[in-house]
Amino acid sequence: MSAEEFDSIAFTRRHVVRLMDGREYSIEAVDFERREVKYYSENDFPHWVKLKRIAAVL
Repeated sequence: MSAEEFDSIAFTRRHVVRLMDGREYSIEAVDFERREVKYYSENDFPHWVKLKRIAAVL
């Protein structure tokens, strides 16, 4: 995903992020300055993911 594509998305809580490894998670927060999204793992641990690890936003 390019930086321009990331910037053009109108994120909502219904969006899901697909990582490069194929895993999908619900997006909890977005940091547009750093181009990162936050999700919670199965263990309720928060993760911030950089743009280079994002394959798609669904």
